[in-house]
Amino acid sequence: MILGSPTYQSSIIKNFILFPGNAQISSHLFTGTLISEKIMAEKLAPDKRHAFVHNGQKVFEWDQTLDEVNMYIALPPNVPTKLFYSKIQSKHVEVGIKGNPPYLNHDLQHPVKTDSSFWTLEDDSLHITLQKRDKGQTWSSPIVGQGQLDPYAADQEQKRLMLQRFQEEVIYFNPVLSFFKL
Repeated sequence: MILGSPTYQSSIIKNFILFPGNAQISSHLFTGTLISEKIMAEKLAPDKRHAFVHNGQKVFEWDQTLDEVNMYIALPPNVPTKLFYSKIQSKHVEVGIKGNPPYLNHDLQHPVKTDSSFWTLEDDSLHITLQKRDKGQTWSSPIVGQGQLDPYAADQEQKRLMLQRFQEEVIYFNPVLSFFKL
């Protein structure tokens, strides 16, 4: 039987009906699907952050998914959190401490959705989440001309995002696989 064929699907349905303990069978299939989805998500998640270092000092770290680019900036000690700010525009980001020149004031590599982009303070770092305007687009750096990935790293990043997109399309758009997600 071919995996996507109606015969295969009806065979699965018959197995659910004919064998005793149907709930256990379907629960094992459902649990297996959830476990495999979790494992796949972990494999497709960024496995490491990229760092932009200038004059020996780490300016920020970043990673990306199909939908977003995340920037992580270490906060200086002894500065009240209410003094930090971030401005996110479609093609520009600014980060700093109120009353001082901006720490970052740069154009973004690609446009972002400003209504879905945001920043938070967490674990002694400022985390900026930039929602990509063009889903699936591979960024070589969040900021134009700063901290570009080397060609090998850019290729690996593009392959990881392509695999992530493929997995997303298979899970959400394949009717046979959707059948298992009862």
